[in-house]
Amino acid sequence: MKTAMLACSVLLFITVLADAEIFHSDAGRFSVRIPAGWEAVPDDVVAETEPLVAAFQPVNAEAWMDFPHVFVMLHDVLEPQELVAEAAQHRKPFVSRKWHDIMTKAPQLDLLRKKNEVCVDIERKALAMRMLDENPEGGQILSITACFLARDASIWFSADCRPSQWKTTAPAFRAILGSVSIDDGYEYQPRPATAAPKTNSFRSFRGIRLIILLSILGALYLARMIARRG
Repeated sequence: MKTAMLACSVLLFITVLADAEIFHSDAGRFSVRIPAGWEAVPDDVVAETEPLVAAFQPVNAEAWMDFPHVFVMLHDVLEPQELVAEAAQHRKPFVSRKWHDIMTKAPQLDLLRKKNEVCVDIERKALAMRMLDENPEGGQILSITACFLARDASIWFSADCRPSQWKTTAPAFRAILGSVSIDDGYEYQPRPATAAPKTNSFRSFRGIRLIILLSILGALYLARMIARRG
Protein backbone atom coordinates (compact mmCIF):
# COMPACT_ATOMS: atom_id res chain seq x y z
CA MET A 1 0.00 0.00 0.00
CA LYS A 2 2.78 2.43 0.96
CA THR A 3 4.68 1.52 -2.22
CA ALA A 4 1.62 2.29 -4.34
CA MET A 5 1.07 5.62 -2.57
CA LEU A 6 4.73 6.56 -3.08
CA ALA A 7 4.52 5.62 -6.76
CA CYS A 8 1.40 7.80 -7.16
CA SER A 9 3.14 10.73 -5.41
CA VAL A 10 6.19 10.44 -7.66
CA LEU A 11 3.96 10.21 -10.76
CA LEU A 12 2.01 13.31 -9.68
CA PHE A 13 5.28 15.17 -9.01
CA ILE A 14 6.58 14.26 -12.49
CA THR A 15 3.26 15.28 -14.06
CA VAL A 16 3.34 18.80 -12.65
CA LEU A 17 6.88 19.22 -14.01
CA ALA A 18 5.85 18.22 -17.52
CA ASP A 19 5.42 21.01 -20.10
CA ALA A 20 6.38 23.59 -17.47
CA GLU A 21 6.53 27.25 -18.52
CA ILE A 22 9.52 29.37 -17.47
CA PHE A 23 8.61 32.49 -15.48
CA HIS A 24 11.14 35.26 -14.83
CA SER A 25 10.67 38.07 -12.30
CA ASP A 26 12.70 41.23 -12.92
CA ALA A 27 11.62 42.64 -9.55
CA GLY A 28 12.59 39.53 -7.61
CA ARG A 29 15.52 38.62 -9.87
CA PHE A 30 14.57 34.95 -10.00
CA SER A 31 13.16 32.39 -12.42
CA VAL A 32 10.91 29.36 -11.82
CA ARG A 33 9.12 26.75 -13.88
CA ILE A 34 5.34 27.06 -13.66
CA PRO A 35 3.90 23.53 -13.31
CA ALA A 36 1.48 22.20 -15.90
CA GLY A 37 -2.06 23.27 -15.05
CA TRP A 38 -0.88 26.44 -13.29
CA GLU A 39 -0.38 30.00 -14.52
CA ALA A 40 1.18 33.28 -13.42
CA VAL A 41 -1.11 35.89 -11.87
CA PRO A 42 -1.02 39.17 -13.92
CA ASP A 43 1.43 41.81 -12.73
CA ASP A 44 -1.29 44.40 -12.10
CA VAL A 45 -3.04 42.02 -9.69
CA VAL A 46 0.22 41.19 -7.92
CA ALA A 47 1.11 44.89 -7.64
CA GLU A 48 -1.98 45.51 -5.50
CA THR A 49 -0.33 43.70 -2.58
CA GLU A 50 3.16 44.68 -1.45
CA PRO A 51 5.76 43.25 -1.05
CA LEU A 52 4.51 40.56 -3.48
CA VAL A 53 6.58 40.26 -6.66
CA ALA A 54 4.85 37.24 -8.25
CA ALA A 55 2.01 34.76 -7.75
CA PHE A 56 0.81 31.53 -9.36
CA GLN A 57 -2.46 29.59 -9.29
CA PRO A 58 -4.31 26.78 -11.11
CA VAL A 59 -5.67 27.74 -14.52
CA ASN A 60 -9.20 26.66 -13.55
CA ALA A 61 -9.44 29.05 -10.57
CA GLU A 62 -12.63 31.09 -10.32
CA ALA A 63 -10.81 34.36 -9.56
CA TRP A 64 -7.29 35.74 -9.27
CA MET A 65 -5.59 34.85 -5.95
CA ASP A 66 -8.32 32.32 -5.18
CA PHE A 67 -7.25 29.26 -3.17
CA PRO A 68 -4.95 27.51 -3.75
CA HIS A 69 -2.21 29.85 -4.87
CA VAL A 70 1.54 30.42 -4.45
CA PHE A 71 2.88 33.91 -3.91
CA VAL A 72 6.41 35.29 -3.74
CA MET A 73 7.63 38.11 -1.47
CA LEU A 74 10.93 39.96 -1.43
CA HIS A 75 12.51 41.10 1.87
CA ASP A 76 15.84 42.26 3.19
CA VAL A 77 18.33 39.55 4.09
CA LEU A 78 17.48 38.21 7.54
CA GLU A 79 19.98 37.27 10.21
CA PRO A 80 19.48 33.93 12.06
CA GLN A 81 17.81 35.56 15.07
CA GLU A 82 15.47 37.42 12.73
CA LEU A 83 14.51 34.16 11.03
CA VAL A 84 13.55 32.72 14.41
CA ALA A 85 11.57 35.86 15.26
CA GLU A 86 9.80 35.69 11.90
CA ALA A 87 8.85 32.09 12.53
CA ALA A 88 7.43 32.91 15.96
CA GLN A 89 5.62 36.12 15.08
CA HIS A 90 2.11 34.63 15.27
CA ARG A 91 2.42 32.01 17.97
CA LYS A 92 5.10 29.93 19.60
CA PRO A 93 6.36 27.40 17.03
CA PHE A 94 7.15 23.74 17.43
CA VAL A 95 10.31 22.72 15.62
CA SER A 96 10.27 20.23 12.78
CA ARG A 97 13.60 18.40 12.60
CA LYS A 98 13.70 18.25 8.81
CA TRP A 99 12.81 20.57 5.96
CA HIS A 100 11.48 17.43 4.26
CA ASP A 101 8.77 16.99 6.91
CA ILE A 102 7.18 20.36 6.20
CA MET A 103 7.31 20.04 2.42
CA THR A 104 6.11 16.45 2.06
CA LYS A 105 4.32 15.06 5.10
CA ALA A 106 0.63 15.66 5.72
CA PRO A 107 0.03 18.53 8.18
CA GLN A 108 -0.95 17.79 11.77
CA LEU A 109 -3.95 20.12 11.80
CA ASP A 110 -4.75 19.70 15.51
CA LEU A 111 -1.22 20.78 16.39
CA LEU A 112 -1.10 23.55 13.79
CA ARG A 113 -4.19 25.13 15.34
CA LYS A 114 -2.03 25.91 18.38
CA LYS A 115 1.49 26.29 17.01
CA ASN A 116 3.40 26.87 13.78
CA GLU A 117 5.59 24.07 12.43
CA VAL A 118 9.04 25.48 11.75
CA CYS A 119 12.43 24.30 10.56
CA VAL A 120 15.12 27.00 10.89
CA ASP A 121 18.62 26.23 9.61
CA ILE A 122 20.74 28.69 11.57
CA GLU A 123 23.99 27.79 9.81
CA ARG A 124 22.61 28.36 6.32
CA LYS A 125 20.08 31.00 7.37
CA ALA A 126 17.14 29.25 5.74
CA LEU A 127 13.59 28.68 6.93
CA ALA A 128 10.62 26.44 6.22
CA MET A 129 7.30 27.01 7.98
CA ARG A 130 3.77 25.65 8.00
CA MET A 131 0.89 27.35 9.76
CA LEU A 132 -2.90 27.26 9.98
CA ASP A 133 -4.89 30.51 10.14
CA GLU A 134 -8.54 31.47 10.16
CA ASN A 135 -9.84 32.81 6.86
CA PRO A 136 -11.86 36.05 7.27
CA GLU A 137 -14.27 34.72 4.65
CA GLY A 138 -14.74 31.45 6.53
CA GLY A 139 -12.83 28.23 7.07
CA GLN A 140 -9.12 27.79 7.64
CA ILE A 141 -6.12 28.42 5.42
CA LEU A 142 -3.00 26.27 5.47
CA SER A 143 0.20 28.18 4.60
CA ILE A 144 3.49 26.52 3.69
CA THR A 145 6.49 28.84 3.36
CA ALA A 146 10.09 28.45 2.17
CA CYS A 147 12.78 31.13 2.38
CA PHE A 148 15.69 31.42 -0.09
CA LEU A 149 18.71 33.63 0.54
CA ALA A 150 20.13 35.66 -2.34
CA ARG A 151 23.15 37.93 -1.89
CA ASP A 152 21.19 41.00 -0.87
CA ALA A 153 17.63 39.78 -0.33
CA SER A 154 15.51 36.97 1.06
CA ILE A 155 12.87 35.53 -1.27
CA TRP A 156 9.83 33.93 0.37
CA PHE A 157 7.68 31.40 -1.48
CA SER A 158 4.36 30.68 0.23
CA ALA A 159 1.58 28.30 -0.77
CA ASP A 160 -1.87 29.11 0.63
CA CYS A 161 -4.63 26.54 0.37
CA ARG A 162 -7.51 25.05 2.27
CA PRO A 163 -6.49 21.95 4.27
CA SER A 164 -8.49 19.75 1.88
CA GLN A 165 -6.43 21.09 -1.06
CA TRP A 166 -3.03 20.22 0.41
CA LYS A 167 -2.56 16.92 -1.47
CA THR A 168 -2.99 18.58 -4.86
CA THR A 169 -1.19 21.83 -3.97
CA ALA A 170 1.94 20.32 -2.39
CA PRO A 171 3.32 18.65 -5.58
CA ALA A 172 2.95 21.88 -7.56
CA PHE A 173 4.59 23.89 -4.77
CA ARG A 174 7.49 21.44 -4.54
CA ALA A 175 7.91 21.62 -8.32
CA ILE A 176 8.12 25.42 -8.16
CA LEU A 177 10.62 25.35 -5.30
CA GLY A 178 12.74 22.74 -7.03
CA SER A 179 13.09 24.97 -10.10
CA VAL A 180 14.06 28.23 -8.37
CA SER A 181 17.00 30.00 -9.98
CA ILE A 182 18.14 33.28 -8.40
CA ASP A 183 19.88 35.69 -10.78
CA ASP A 184 22.59 36.96 -8.44
CA GLY A 185 23.34 33.66 -6.75
CA TYR A 186 22.13 32.15 -3.51
CA GLU A 187 23.70 30.84 -0.33
CA TYR A 188 21.47 27.83 0.15
CA GLN A 189 18.70 26.13 -1.77
CA PRO A 190 17.10 23.20 0.04
CA ARG A 191 15.65 20.67 -2.36
CA PRO A 192 12.23 19.32 -1.31
CA ALA A 193 12.82 15.64 -2.10
CA THR A 194 10.10 13.00 -2.21
CA ALA A 195 11.97 10.97 0.41
CA ALA A 196 13.77 11.95 3.59
CA PRO A 197 17.45 12.71 2.95
CA LYS A 198 19.99 10.19 4.20
CA THR A 199 21.90 11.23 7.28
CA ASN A 200 25.27 10.24 8.66
CA SER A 201 24.56 7.20 10.85
CA PHE A 202 27.08 8.29 13.47
CA ARG A 203 25.23 11.57 13.87
CA SER A 204 21.81 10.02 13.93
CA PHE A 205 20.04 8.56 16.94
CA ARG A 206 20.44 5.10 15.46
CA GLY A 207 24.19 5.61 15.18
CA ILE A 208 24.39 6.80 18.79
CA ARG A 209 22.49 3.74 19.99
CA LEU A 210 24.87 1.51 18.04
CA ILE A 211 27.91 3.16 19.59
CA ILE A 212 26.44 2.79 23.09
CA LEU A 213 25.65 -0.88 22.48
CA LEU A 214 29.13 -1.60 21.17
CA SER A 215 30.66 0.23 24.13
CA ILE A 216 28.63 -1.88 26.59
CA LEU A 217 29.59 -5.12 24.82
CA GLY A 218 33.23 -4.04 24.78
CA ALA A 219 33.15 -3.26 28.49
CA LEU A 220 31.55 -6.62 29.29
CA TYR A 221 34.13 -8.45 27.18
CA LEU A 222 36.98 -6.57 28.86
CA ALA A 223 35.55 -7.31 32.33
CA ARG A 224 35.28 -11.00 31.43
CA MET A 225 38.89 -11.13 30.23
CA ILE A 226 40.10 -9.42 33.40
CA ALA A 227 38.08 -11.86 35.53
CA ARG A 228 39.64 -14.84 33.72
CA ARG A 229 43.17 -13.56 34.22
CA GLY A 230 42.43 -12.91 37.90
